[in-house]
Amino acid sequence: MKNTILSFIKASALGNDFVILHSVEEGIDLGALSFFLSDRREGIGCDQVIFVEDTPDPKEFMVRFFNADGSEAEACGNGTRCVAEILMNQTVAEEVYLHTAGGYLQCKKVADNQIAVKMPSPEWNAEINLQEYQRISDPAPVFVDLGNPHLVCFVDDIGYVATLGPLLEGHLHEHDAQFPERMNVGFAKIFDEENLALKVWERGSGLTPACGSGACAAVVAARVRGLVSGKVNVHQDGGILEIDFDNSDLVMTGEAKVIYKGQIEINSDRVGAINVLQPLGEVYAGTIVLVQYSPTGDKESYEIFADFGELGRRKTTAALALTYEVIQLVGKAIAGVLSEDDPDSFTLLGYLDENNNLLLLDRPSHLKNGDRITDDTL
Repeated sequence: MKNTILSFIKASALGNDFVILHSVEEGIDLGALSFFLSDRREGIGCDQVIFVEDTPDPKEFMVRFFNADGSEAEACGNGTRCVAEILMNQTVAEEVYLHTAGGYLQCKKVADNQIAVKMPSPEWNAEINLQEYQRISDPAPVFVDLGNPHLVCFVDDIGYVATLGPLLEGHLHEHDAQFPERMNVGFAKIFDEENLALKVWERGSGLTPACGSGACAAVVAARVRGLVSGKVNVHQDGGILEIDFDNSDLVMTGEAKVIYKGQIEINSDRVGAINVLQPLGEVYAGTIVLVQYSPTGDKESYEIFADFGELGRRKTTAALALTYEVIQLVGKAIAGVLSEDDPDSFTLLGYLDENNNLLLLDRPSHLKNGDRITDDTL
């Protein structure tokens, strides 16, 4: 058992909150640490955890973003502005440059707590076939790559995101070879050429008050469809972002603020999941399609239905960790052991935490539903 004290900064942008750490020692599992720190009951609580490392240039930094479920994201617009605000204050500079998996970002302070970020040049595909979901978007949806993937749908009611967001993410991930990775799904409502409303289903985090890269993607998609022009105000639950896209430069401007600074003592036995469930049988990839509350005695139990492709749909009952909101389970890729005795059931694979809550195990992203998972792929 090893205890480590970590210094962190809690920051916020448009209602998204972030835990930001600078120069974490080697050997720490950043995904497991992020999962722990993101927990709003046991950890600090946030939408994403961001890790910053110095470079030889005092104005350039390496930045990595991790979702609340411990998965790594290529980019995060709101998180980028928070990191830039902190680093500019620390270096007493008006500009900083961030190296991320999604691209090289130039960040500039334009006013108190207001940061402008020059985003990577976007790429897009306007020929997306959603098959049975095609009618959802009018005009047709657009896929936008900003270093991280976004599907943008145009709708009259952005509230559809809670149910259709995870379904669309799962549909494209399962059925379209162009999109081997999970993606963010945005629902945009156009008000006029300078204003649109947006809600985003963020992979790894679900619904959040705002999504910076999602706002950029929505404006790019709307420009592709001829729906907006010039600078566009993107209205989200957390506030408004200004996005300026002229078909070459893409600039996002919005708030970023520090909430507080602190330290947390990490016990290595509690960082990440412990006690891996051992599969008793052959393991297959599947995706959760329905979750129903099913109380058993005094436990919070759920009946879970999963799609295993050609092997059919199966169900199970489980007491899930409080980390998971039920709505966030739909569309989640999981791994399960199919029952040989009962053709309609399966066993969820995951980890048990210190309170014996089940934390689901993600399946390898390159597999489709029904594919067998070997020891090598687990």
